[in-house]
Amino acid sequence: MSAAAARRRKQKALKAAQEAEAAASGDGSSDPVILRLNSLLTADNATDESVAYEALQLAQSQVRRLVKTNRYAEATDLAYATSLTLLEKAGRVSVSSQLLAVLVEVLNETHTVCSGEWTGRMETLDKAYRDALERDDTMEKDERVRLGRLHVQFLRKALKWSTDLGTVRLGDLKLHELLGRQCWRMATQLSAAGDGGAGGWRRSFRLLGMEVLRRTRMKWRKKQLLSTTMSWTKNHAMACAAMPSPTSPSRNSPQPSRNASLPFLHPPPKKSPWDTSAPLPNATLS
Repeated sequence: MSAAAARRRKQKALKAAQEAEAAASGDGSSDPVILRLNSLLTADNATDESVAYEALQLAQSQVRRLVKTNRYAEATDLAYATSLTLLEKAGRVSVSSQLLAVLVEVLNETHTVCSGEWTGRMETLDKAYRDALERDDTMEKDERVRLGRLHVQFLRKALKWSTDLGTVRLGDLKLHELLGRQCWRMATQLSAAGDGGAGGWRRSFRLLGMEVLRRTRMKWRKKQLLSTTMSWTKNHAMACAAMPSPTSPSRNSPQPSRNASLPFLHPPPKKSPWDTSAPLPNATLS
């Protein structure tokens, strides 16, 4: 074996030992990629485009490596945390939109369940994305529209993920609302811009937003109706269970009505004001 081959073999063994140690420790504090990524995100020049793109490339490679090593929770957490930092601190919406697309893909690939925690995270990312767009005053109109459309695509993919891997049949209600409001914002933005060539996009966004919001309201009403029905059924079952059961009645004896002791089914009859069966009060004549 030559000296170069022996040196490469030794380097591979050292790298494998470092990866095994990092996996056993449970955190990426000793990983040089994670260390470099954290230094870029916490640097003073994190708002520079070159620094943001370097952080994006490191985050994408690290997320893919974590997925290959079956560390799914760490991969999704890293993609979420990096995207949020790029939006809130760096304000790089175009860079973060690429990592958000990777986040949705990883959520689907790893079969991550759509829970309440992840729904809240999606809401946080949506707010950070819109705030970063509003803070950037130097962005051109076409670029702003493009990033708005990318955000619509991200929310649609997130809604499909919640439909496939969530507890609600047609997707989470909060994600429905976020998508509908974003579509309505895009339609309003295109209408205010007065772009004649964007009429088809404007109508599509408006109709999609109205349809999503309508479905959200219908789901909320069905949920309220189901809750009310289940509450009434539970009360009715408890009232029926509290009824005393008759003790071995004879065959010819009249059977009491099962609903006789339920006050909400048989209200008491109203007494007539001319009822003479009630005793008269004692009256003294002066």
